[in-house]
Amino acid sequence: MNKNKNIGCDECHWQGFNVKGSGVYAKAELCICVQNCKECTGTGTLLSKNEKGYSYVTPCQICSVIRRNVKLYNMAGVPAKYHDVLQVGTRNDEDGVSGGHEER
Repeated sequence: MNKNKNIGCDECHWQGFNVKGSGVYAKAELCICVQNCKECTGTGTLLSKNEKGYSYVTPCQICSVIRRNVKLYNMAGVPAKYHDVLQVGTRNDEDGVSGGHEER
């Protein structure tokens, strides 16, 4: 398997998920391109065999990381008003900007 394969489409801007800000919390949802992953047919796992012939389940190299990140994002409880924020800066940023948040 090639770990450098990408998943995504124009609908999700090549990220594999979309974030919506309706309700109290922002909600990440898998894009249809991840739900229809060609590697695992949308299950997120693959059935593999080792050298002894034993079958075992492995995470899909293409979409399992996206699926995990969507789950973690939704568990984090990000307020809906921040649904479009991709990254928050910190005081340790190289440019010295605090990410738009001031200390009180």
